[in-house]
Amino acid sequence: DRELLAAVEAAAAVWSENELVQFRVAQEGDVASVTFSWERGQHAGCAPFGIDGSIAHTGPMGDAMFVHLDAGRAWGEDGDSMFVAALHELGHVLGLGHSMDADSVMARDATRSFPAASRSNGSRTTNSGSRSA
Repeated sequence: DRELLAAVEAAAAVWSENELVQFRVAQEGDVASVTFSWERGQHAGCAPFGIDGSIAHTGPMGDAMFVHLDAGRAWGEDGDSMFVAALHELGHVLGLGHSMDADSVMARDATRSFPAASRSNGSRTTNSGSRSA
């Protein structure tokens, strides 16, 4: 969906600002290095959403990485920031772990505590689908 793609592109641009890494949207026919998708409950052999407080998770998928976001929760102004979730999960894709600093985008609950959480893109989608980055 467009809102997820916009959030992922904005998060990728933040990580790309340091010029050590460059993310780009995969084009038709490209093999994506990272794939984002909306998931619910038990899915793809991952820990199910709804058991703990996690809103997204990242993991390996062959030679690439996946990012699953919880399709069963509120996103945007009334919930979690899709932008901050994408920023946080791309940090994991780059190999970063969780930070004890509550102001860090890599804090365990970053979508609520990270200062940029107020930059929410306003979406509250619950549809299923995937995008590649």
